[in-house]
Amino acid sequence: MLRLRVGLIGPAGLDRLDRLTVAIRNDHHRRGAGHHQRMGGPTPEEVKQHIWGPYRFTPHTGPDEAQADSTGRQVVYCSGLPLGEELPYQLEQTSPGHWMNGMTHQSWLQDRGTVIRLAFTAEHQDHGTWHLPCEIDTEAVPVTVAVPQQ
Repeated sequence: MLRLRVGLIGPAGLDRLDRLTVAIRNDHHRRGAGHHQRMGGPTPEEVKQHIWGPYRFTPHTGPDEAQADSTGRQVVYCSGLPLGEELPYQLEQTSPGHWMNGMTHQSWLQDRGTVIRLAFTAEHQDHGTWHLPCEIDTEAVPVTVAVPQQ
């Protein structure tokens, strides 16, 4: 298990976020696209939904009332977040897909590395929506993410 604390800072005049969505990105944005199922292999949807990084959010955990979805892919925080505050997230190691015969959990994690690819969607009623892709090395947490100006 890994605890990730995300703190946000932003441009002058922005005092809070109304909504923050944090999602685990796959190792490649087109992972699963063009995949054709082979006998006994994964479906294209299984390939696309599988989390290919080293960690996922622990399902049904999250800050306050926000809860990670059942796949551990995404957490939506809708309670309003003052800038400069931190949100704690609980992550757990991912596992190889059921179709990856012969790959041990240890070799999977070794192959995945220590970098988590995240996507932040920050929303504010007056200032709009920002999409912030980033990569966080789990060997260097906690991390503060800057909310850039539009």
